[in-house]
Amino acid sequence: MRRILVLGGYGTFGSRIVRLLVEQKRWAVIVAGRAEEKAAAFARLLDDARVSAQALDRNSVDAGTLKALDLWLVIDASGPFQGDTNYPVVRAALEAGIHYIDIADALGFVCAIDRFDAAAKTRGLTVIAGASSVPTLSSAAVTELAQGLDTILEVETAISSSNQATLGRSVHAALLSYAGKPIRIRRFGLWREIKGLEGWRAIDIALPGRAILRRLVAPCEVPDLALLPARYPSLRKALFRAGTELAVLNRGASILARLVSARLLRSLSPFAGVAGSTFGLLRRFGSARSGMVVTIAGRRGGDVLRRRWTVLAEGGDGLWVPAMAAALLADKLDRGLLAAGARPGIDVLDLADFRGTFARFQIHDAVEEIPIGTAPFRHWLGAAVDQLPPAIRAMHDDPLERSASGRVSVMRGTHPLATLMCRILGFPPSGEDLPLLVEFEPRGTGEIWRRRFGASTFSSHLKPWRGRTGAVREHIGPLAYGFRLETDAQGLRMQFERWWAFGIPLPRALGPRVEAAQWQEGDAYCFSVEVSAPGIGRVIAYRGRLRLNPVTAATML
Repeated sequence: MRRILVLGGYGTFGSRIVRLLVEQKRWAVIVAGRAEEKAAAFARLLDDARVSAQALDRNSVDAGTLKALDLWLVIDASGPFQGDTNYPVVRAALEAGIHYIDIADALGFVCAIDRFDAAAKTRGLTVIAGASSVPTLSSAAVTELAQGLDTILEVETAISSSNQATLGRSVHAALLSYAGKPIRIRRFGLWREIKGLEGWRAIDIALPGRAILRRLVAPCEVPDLALLPARYPSLRKALFRAGTELAVLNRGASILARLVSARLLRSLSPFAGVAGSTFGLLRRFGSARSGMVVTIAGRRGGDVLRRRWTVLAEGGDGLWVPAMAAALLADKLDRGLLAAGARPGIDVLDLADFRGTFARFQIHDAVEEIPIGTAPFRHWLGAAVDQLPPAIRAMHDDPLERSASGRVSVMRGTHPLATLMCRILGFPPSGEDLPLLVEFEPRGTGEIWRRRFGASTFSSHLKPWRGRTGAVREHIGPLAYGFRLETDAQGLRMQFERWWAFGIPLPRALGPRVEAAQWQEGDAYCFSVEVSAPGIGRVIAYRGRLRLNPVTAATML
């Protein structure tokens, strides 16, 4: 009988992996961890002659010890894997001639596992990192959702755990390791950095006939952020967020993350024990419901589609979800269905594999297609968009986020008030041929424009002018400016008509003078904006050209 060692086998997820393995009655299973008494107690609890216990520390494991146990497979469920650059268990397993699987969710650890690919293939061994909710389950969801699409443009994943979940110290240490620290993500077709556990937002996790979960989630660092853009080069956006059930805990994590971001604390990792104790004190509050949502957007022909996969776990069964992939892969490996080599746990299982296990618990899932509205500019202009020059139409007739880069010349006004206004709004000093990045972020029937002039950023929110067709309101802080949009085969012009402060109409005579135009030269999108004010004269004038960034441009074809 083949023997499987589960490191961390009495922990939150390891104990569930052990149970799933034992239920198959095909292997002898060794429960291992630092505390031999805990391993032995859990083994006795299972009351199965094929289950034994072993004291073993993942940081000091060696090939000799593993060989002496006559193992076929090692499953590492101990962690935390964040900061592990030595891979002691992987190295020991390869040297001992043993297959290896782990449940790591550390981006660096999982994405670098292929360094062992040649050694694993030479020995005929399979090494898989990340056999858990991410990236194995999440990538399986993306694969199913992407069926029939020509390109995938966006992937967003969110997980919210039940407050009654019992999470070990290693889980808290993993979460806190990147709090307030930069996380590299894909947005607007570009790579950029955001801060971990900051920027919390509310999401709904819903299935037909079941109560909706309204939860807070925030950016976390997981392997998907690097693996999915590599797997799908067309991705403009790849985001992962997570949170727990109680808002007070999430808000507290946000405050602490900001202390790290402000460099008042070096890291939150030392507070893993405190975090665990706090969760323990509040565990009786909240529910036993957890959920996960994977949403993608992509193109099929000329249509942009959005699809969503939702899984909802009740009765505390959400803790089984991260444990399933390792057990499913052990079965697949035993049947000779996994090739030799070392790789992240992406594209190794299908959602159908998981659904067979979901059915044994209070875990339900569903896939739905979500309508995507027209691009904001088409909403404002209707069919008039079609007569615009191709470069302008491509820039605006897109319902998803995108970005464009180019050069711009800026001329500020000389009046002291003009200088002050430019500083407040985020315009750079006057200059020729400056770099410019513009991000377009659709939001409902509106769109946020962020113009990044190097270190300076000017943002505005364009919204429909209610009751008007071919018109738009541009919101900048408490002020709003109403424009009539004029279009023809030469381009687009924005004609200023009214303005408001805090929603109160203001006299047009006191308002700014705005001249804004967009046109095409060659294949470039060109623009010119000049703003002046009574008694001040010129406030700002800028003129330049843009091209959609490569990922965006390629996915428009």
